[in-house]
Amino acid sequence: MLLTIPLPIPMQGILILALGAVSFVAMALWFKYLALRAAASPRPPHSPPLGTHQGLRPLEVIDIISETRHSSHIKSFILASAEPDIPLPPFRAGQFINFTIHAPTPARRAYSISAYSSHAPSTCQITIKKLPQGHGSTWFHSLNVGDIIYGSAPMGGFYDDCAADQVRIYVAGGIGITPLITMIQAQLCQARPPHMHLFYSAQSADELIFHRLLTHLARQRHFHYHPFVSQPQGTTASTAPGLFTPGRITVTHMLNALGLGSSSPGQDYTFFLCGPQGMMTQLTDELRSRGVSPQNLITEAFSQTGSVDPHTLPPVQAQVRYAGQTYTYHRTQSLLSFLEDHGHALPYGCRSGACGTCAVTLKGKAISIHQIPADLAAAADAVEKRRMLSCICYPLGDLTVWT
Repeated sequence: MLLTIPLPIPMQGILILALGAVSFVAMALWFKYLALRAAASPRPPHSPPLGTHQGLRPLEVIDIISETRHSSHIKSFILASAEPDIPLPPFRAGQFINFTIHAPTPARRAYSISAYSSHAPSTCQITIKKLPQGHGSTWFHSLNVGDIIYGSAPMGGFYDDCAADQVRIYVAGGIGITPLITMIQAQLCQARPPHMHLFYSAQSADELIFHRLLTHLARQRHFHYHPFVSQPQGTTASTAPGLFTPGRITVTHMLNALGLGSSSPGQDYTFFLCGPQGMMTQLTDELRSRGVSPQNLITEAFSQTGSVDPHTLPPVQAQVRYAGQTYTYHRTQSLLSFLEDHGHALPYGCRSGACGTCAVTLKGKAISIHQIPADLAAAADAVEKRRMLSCICYPLGDLTVWT
């Protein structure tokens, strides 16, 4: 039998007040703890304000590595998930990540993943060359270890899904090595790697990014490394261990290294090219003239925004048809921005013609500001159906657009 002793009413009131005071103190201490934890969480000035990174995830910069000996304009950034319970998503070698940057207003920039591991990675690496007027690259180079940035899941269609018996010919110019080195590493992780050749060109030996790593990988019999330096003046053995060929990559160089001489590469060879647009156009045109089919030429262009100032294009009034609607275009504006102004949410990534996310099919009169022909009138007469990047595509006449 439970014995209860009734307390006088004044004593009960005192106990209630005491319990309330204890609860209040506990709540105050809890909220103070939450405030201290929030203050300790990394929220550096590089993080964009809330609302600018929908669909992106926080990533922490855990290391920064200079990839050049005599300057610091090429750096690799090692990133880890800033959410400890959420691992990094998988990626296909050759893909990129879209990042939100502040330079000084929020914008998107795409950078290729530049390292591959056969194990589920806890980190990812991107390698960025600082450009004189590159807002994205300058912003990245201002980051410090511990900063939080925001990036998308890996994306992009520039990857190697060829048959195992295909001979891979990788051709890189400058920073265009970044997606290709992941393809090489991924293939070398296979039980039976395919035969691979890398032709890699840079202006100076110091800008042959990953040169030591590539030289080491070339010790494996399946991979052959052919470095080129277009401006070799002043280069010494200490700055460029290993041999390189002075000058630029040519198709003749490639065919001779493959033992083909003047013969045409057959269907057993697939070429992956990534670098400046001029280099890629020259090489792909010559490879086609040597009989290489388009399906065996896979390219990814690394271009700077605005090769031609779009404001120098003539004013245009045209009809643009999209999604069952017709709109009047009467100013100089990219097709992507024009359709966005009319309420259409097209997918996009870099908005600079590099990532390929905003590609559309169109029929009519339009032009890319990265490929202005000598005869603008002739381009305005073009009416064939073709794929173009809407962020750098400008109407020159009536257009029909499909996504």
